[in-house]
Amino acid sequence: MKLHAARVSRLAAAGVLCTIFAAVAVAALAQQDVGHSAFPGANGKILFQTTRDGNDEIYVMNADGSGETNITNDPTEDQYAAVWSPDGAQIAFESSVDGGQIFVMDSDGGNPVQLTMPPGINRRPGWSPDGTKIVFASDRASHGGDLEIYVMSANGSGQEQLTTSAGTDHNPRWSPDGTKIAFHSSRDGDDEIWVMNANGSDPTQLTMNDERDRDPDWSPDGSLIAFWSERDGRAQVYVMNANGSNQINLSDDPSSDYSPAWSPDGTRIAFNRSAGAPDRIFVMNANGSGATPLSSGPDDAYPDWQSVEPTPSPTPSPTPSPTPMATPTPTTTASPTPSPTPSPTDAATPSGLSTPTPTETPAGQDAIWGDNNCSGPPPNPVDALLALRHDAGLSTNTGACPAMGTQLEVTVAVLRLWGDIDCSDAVDPVDALKLLRFDAGLSVSQEAGCPGIGAEVSLFADQA
Repeated sequence: MKLHAARVSRLAAAGVLCTIFAAVAVAALAQQDVGHSAFPGANGKILFQTTRDGNDEIYVMNADGSGETNITNDPTEDQYAAVWSPDGAQIAFESSVDGGQIFVMDSDGGNPVQLTMPPGINRRPGWSPDGTKIVFASDRASHGGDLEIYVMSANGSGQEQLTTSAGTDHNPRWSPDGTKIAFHSSRDGDDEIWVMNANGSDPTQLTMNDERDRDPDWSPDGSLIAFWSERDGRAQVYVMNANGSNQINLSDDPSSDYSPAWSPDGTRIAFNRSAGAPDRIFVMNANGSGATPLSSGPDDAYPDWQSVEPTPSPTPSPTPSPTPMATPTPTTTASPTPSPTPSPTDAATPSGLSTPTPTETPAGQDAIWGDNNCSGPPPNPVDALLALRHDAGLSTNTGACPAMGTQLEVTVAVLRLWGDIDCSDAVDPVDALKLLRFDAGLSVSQEAGCPGIGAEVSLFADQA
């Protein structure tokens, strides 16, 4: 990719689901959001920069570390600090062209376009959540001195200065709701994490110690900020609340860890680690556990995670409910005519409760209410099973527990029950809900090649 050829061009203006068995709930519980670099979604590919080819190039790899690919491939210039656009279709990055300028390119490295021009060095771009603007750091006002924060449209137009501090302001990152910009600044003497309104007003210092705190990165829900700090004698990945409270060392490792980047689903954080060897990209859980190397190195740095649209689960086709046969009336002896045998859907709904209907809820935003089997917190699959059976008007046995009707809302995040109906090779919420719906005489669907649902219903019935 030759960046010089793209200098004069300008970019035009940038323009799981799971079926669940929902019931009427008296008590509700707030959903927990999940947490990335400001752009929530499913986890896509990871960008990083590396010198493995002799100069700084931008690489991309899959989230498991496979498929490492050079997408800039320009030995005449260095490329740094690449970040995905919110829709994952473009990449903004810094190049050594003209001393250091901001470019954008397609997700595969094609069509590079230069957005900033001399005078001045322009560095460390960051996208707005709607993809229409880019923030960056520039020394143009100080003529080679301190960096300040600027903003421009995604096509490079309308460049405007946001900060005018006495120190260097660097590495700006937009909050997921678009109202704030986090950055690190040396205005108090050493690098600390600051946050300001998106128009540059009301700058507020979040960290305050004698060592460097740098490279802030928002969680997708905007509630947390990850950053790296040298307060422990070496660089470590920290996380804090968005107001600066509760600062915690997440990586807590003898190695030096830098440049955290949230995954779009908020469950993991990528970062680069120096573990007695040239840097590599690692990933860890959002609570700091399970640190695992991803890239092959050497000298890999500045990861950024692509946000992609979640893949919806296939919508199951309805299966007709079983039709009960009428009981024949005896002809030889006069006797009362028996009432028709009730079908499962005729089961009486407890007083004050409405008949359940299937609804759809996005995967990954689920919770379970209640503790109906007196097991103590947290709620468990038995609670879910009992609540669903009660809501369907089927038998339950709660003993001394509270009335089932007060805690009926059930979703799918932590269900782990019996059987495998959907050929997923795992016991999962879909299996549980399909079997429970069958038990209640409601519609079910089963995937091709799976065992008949009826063969496994007895197991549920016995353990319910």
